[in-house]
Amino acid sequence: KQRIALYRRMNSLNDKKELEDLKNEMLDRFGHAYRGGKAGTTPTELEALFRIIELKIEAGEKNITSITGGSELVEIKFELKKPIVIRTRNMPKDKWFDQVRDKIRHL
Repeated sequence: KQRIALYRRMNSLNDKKELEDLKNEMLDRFGHAYRGGKAGTTPTELEALFRIIELKIEAGEKNITSITGGSELVEIKFELKKPIVIRTRNMPKDKWFDQVRDKIRHL
C-alpha cells in the first residue's frame, strides 16, 4: 500500500519544487537501505524514475503532448506544432534521455 501511495504521489507532481521535496523525503526514508546502498545515495532505479518525472514536468511546461521512443529515435509531439524527432540509433538510454531533456529545455 505504501509503495502504491508513493507512485500515485509521484505521478501527481506538477513542479520541480514538489519533485525535489519528494526526492529528499524518499532518500531519507528508503535511499540508503535500498539494495545496500550507502547513506545519502539514491538507488539507480529510483533516480531513473525521478528523471522521468522531471522530464514529464518539463514537457508539460512546454505544451508537449507525448514523448515516445525506441532504439532508433525519439519523437516529441506538441499540441499544435510539428513533432521533433531525435535520432537515437546506437545511443545508450541514459544518453538519449539527456538529449531529449536538453531539447525540451531549449524550446
